[in-house]
Amino acid sequence: MRLSNRASNNGAQILRRSYSYNDGVNFYGERWPPWRQELEYDAGLLFVAHQRDPRTAFIPINHRLAASDLMNQFTTHVGSAVFACPPGAKPGSYIGAGLFDA
Repeated sequence: MRLSNRASNNGAQILRRSYSYNDGVNFYGERWPPWRQELEYDAGLLFVAHQRDPRTAFIPINHRLAASDLMNQFTTHVGSAVFACPPGAKPGSYIGAGLFDA
């Protein structure tokens, strides 16, 4: 919390929400010595962040977390994506029309 705090990041902040999931367990068995058998958990955490520009908040904060967060030894990053959400439509216009105004 301290590493991602607004006061620690020159006022940069992100609105974030996490969602945990658990899709059960899968049996895992090796066919070669030592014939290990165990259960693999299909569980994790989805992290969603909302901000106006990822370059001004999300990227600097995550660089700081990547360098100093002790929880990194227990986590595995699987993937990420950035999505643009256009502004709503005004009467008589269409969604995203403001993006094309010069």
